[in-house]
Parts: sequence; structure tokens; C-alpha cells
Amino acid sequence: MGSKSERQRHRIRVATVVIDAVDLQEAAAFWSAALDTPLLTGDPAQDRYVSLGQAAGGLRLLLQRVPRRSRDKNTVHLDLESDDPQAEVARLTSLGASRERPLGHGAWVLQDPAGTRFCVIHPETPNWPQGTKVVAGPTPTSP
Repeated sequence: MGSKSERQRHRIRVATVVIDAVDLQEAAAFWSAALDTPLLTGDPAQDRYVSLGQAAGGLRLLLQRVPRRSRDKNTVHLDLESDDPQAEVARLTSLGASRERPLGHGAWVLQDPAGTRFCVIHPETPNWPQGTKVVAGPTPTSP
């Protein structure tokens, strides 16, 4: 662990549960009915993503179109929002996560030590910074 001067403070929160779907129309119809909430954004007939908004206990539920089911890929993953994704990626990699691929603008797909994928993204959901935690991690360096 570094000294206080070497540690950068930033905010994080679990924001989104993302579910992969080969048939996005079927998944959107099911989850919309199951959670008794309308689609908030996206057209399941043509878009890659549709959102049910803050449907599950304050978490955003996002459905993501995928070309096929994959045995070696998560079908559900978490998005962690951070006001400083680069600092959060540095903190998580210091805890044992590994970088899989960049998403652009400082956002990343990571894997936890067991290989479970998750994303670190900029804030996208309403009411930021409500529900966040302030954490400190190492000063970010380039990947």
C-alpha cells in the first residue's frame, strides 16, 4: 500500500446488470413482463442494447444483443461506474483483476481473479453520485 500522497480518491458504484441475449426481442419481452417495467431506451428489433432503466433495486438492467451463446463468456456481467475509470482500473488490477480490453475513453473490460468479466465505465445512470463509495487506490499508470 502506498502513502496517502500516492493514493488517489475517487467514487464508484455498481450501476448495471447486463444480460446477453441472442434473441433481443424475446429477452426484452420477458424481462419487461417479469419486472413489470416498460423498455426505457432502445428498439429490440434493431438496436444492440435495450434498457429497462432502474428496474432491479436501483440497478439498471441492460439487455445486450450477442450473435450466439458462448460457453467461455459470461452471459451476465456487472458494470461498475466510476468518476475516474482509469484510477478504478488501477485499483482493481492492484487487487488482482486483469485487463481484457479497452472500451474507449478510459473504460475497460476486466476479469476478476476467477476469470469473470466486468466493465469499469464512466457514470451513465441517473442520480450520480448517489449511492457511491469513495475509495482510494494507487495512482494510475498507462496500461
